Amino acid sequence: MPQQWTTAQADNRNFGTMQQRLLDDLNRPDMSQFAPTYIQDAIRYFQRKPFFFSESDNTIDVSWGNAPAPGGTGTGSLYYTQGATIVEVASDNNQYQFVNLIAGTGGATRPTFTPNLYPPPSASGAPPVFVPGTGTTIDGQCLWATVGPANPSITTQLTTVPYQNQYVPPLDYVAPKLVEVTWSGNLRIAMQKVTYLQLREWDVVRYSPPTTYPTWWAWFQQQIYFWPYPVGFYPITLSYTTAPGLPKNTQDTNFWTTQAEALIRYEAAARICVAVINDMESAQRFQALVMRELAILMSQQTQQHSTAGIPPDVW
Repeated sequence: MPQQWTTAQADNRNFGTMQQRLLDDLNRPDMSQFAPTYIQDAIRYFQRKPFFFSESDNTIDVSWGNAPAPGGTGTGSLYYTQGATIVEVASDNNQYQFVNLIAGTGGATRPTFTPNLYPPPSASGAPPVFVPGTGTTIDGQCLWATVGPANPSITTQLTTVPYQNQYVPPLDYVAPKLVEVTWSGNLRIAMQKVTYLQLREWDVVRYSPPTTYPTWWAWFQQQIYFWPYPVGFYPITLSYTTAPGLPKNTQDTNFWTTQAEALIRYEAAARICVAVINDMESAQRFQALVMRELAILMSQQTQQHSTAGIPPDVW
């Protein structure tokens, strides 16, 4: 849609600019060795809080070398969780969706992805035995199952594996907002959250063989559990609060160096005043600025999530 400003006018402040402004706030150029560390410490603190810029989902297609977390190096030898899903060009030059069946580390070089579809379960419901050439691509410790042609409208970075009910979320997963399963064409259905205790009580009853898709989920030990056990490959859409990564190089730019720049800069200044300079009076002044910036960001988040204008209690 049309923008009110050009790309050149967009906020593109970087980590280097942020460090210099921190030193200017402190009026202590001799503190340059502390600036990067304390800025990163401030970011780590606020990574645990929800903001309007820390909302994400797992619907962006990734390829080999870039999964299970976006931003991979593309050089292989990465760890892939069970159910990690990628879109790759197979040996027939067509794009397919591939799902990892066994958690492990991929090989150092890109494997030759095969277009052979995953073999269907046997009549008894037992998973098929995998040997080279039976519908999987061997990649280091991983087995990539071909589950069908690539479909950007339903493919996500996590897919259920038949007869498996626990999955590791993305590395930047802080807190869930919504979990959905796609089980009939493009029909994406919200799953209901239950306690882990309830799910374990249901777990004593298992269909043999499983004949359905999961409809409930629970959270335990930093993993997502589903019930009933899935009988096939069902894309799982995770909408969640994320944690934008730490800037490391002076040219790095993300939400922490733009929208939340003042919040992080004042928090870092307060921490340096307490731990390095031993100036509690200045630390209190910077902390007051932190609370003001936090209130502004939270007000903006309230406006974005409000269904009928800004609630009067935020004024």
